[in-house]
Order: sequence, then structure tokens, then C-alpha cells
Amino acid sequence: MQRALVGMSCVDILSSIGWFLSSWAAPKGSFVFAVGNDANCSFQGLLLQIAIGTPLYNAALIWYYLLVIKYNWTNDDLLKIEPWIHGFIWIWCIGTSETLLSLDLLNFVGPVCWVGDPPECWDENPPDSCGEAKLYATAMFCIPL
Repeated sequence: MQRALVGMSCVDILSSIGWFLSSWAAPKGSFVFAVGNDANCSFQGLLLQIAIGTPLYNAALIWYYLLVIKYNWTNDDLLKIEPWIHGFIWIWCIGTSETLLSLDLLNFVGPVCWVGDPPECWDENPPDSCGEAKLYATAMFCIPL
């Protein structure tokens, strides 16, 4: 259980760095105090996507208590599944972040950078590929949340 708390703390530290960057990471001129560029924006979006690990770790802790209290699992039983839980959570956090980065969906979305369509989608005649960001944000963050 202590390792789950360490894992959750690591996720919280990474996402806190993302939140600390605030609008600074946004491309210069796009928001108040914005002094960043596309790379800074993508980095912040990556860190904020990793934040999904916190509710996943909370779910793991709930599962831990259920298994121990209701089903009388021993520490040895729990140690068998613990690496799988950590692996799933970190693969989800990093995998979804990398997927969004590779699809160029980590963009400025208000005061921060996270999952959003690229700026060319804000034009009067956006490309057909616009609108994917909401689908990906829902599938990779909202549903697991």
C-alpha cells in the first residue's frame, strides 16, 4: 500500500508542475502572462494528462481495501497483483500522454495547455481533422476519471 501512495505522490508532483506553469507555458501572446511556445505548451499538456493517475491510484486504494477487508486477502496475495496495478496506471498515464502528443492534440485551451484542437481549427474553414480533441479527452481522461 505504501508503494501506491508513493506512486500517487509521483503523479501529483508531475501534475503540480504542470499546473504551476499556468499560462506561462502557453504560446506567447495567446493569454495573459503567456511566454511559452508550442514545445512548452505540449510539455505542460503532457504533465496535465499524467494527472489522470491520481484518480486511478485512488481506485487502486479502494480496490486494496475491498480485497483486504471484505475478501481477507493477505499481504502475499496483494504483492502478486501490485506490479500489475502500478504498470497499468503508469502505462495509461504515459501512453495517453504520448498518444496525444503524437497526434498534435496537446494545445492551448484557455489558461493552460491540454487536450485541444490545434489553432488552425479555430479558423472559419477548419480542416476535416478538427474536433478529434473532445473525443480523445473524453476517452483518455473523462471516462477513466
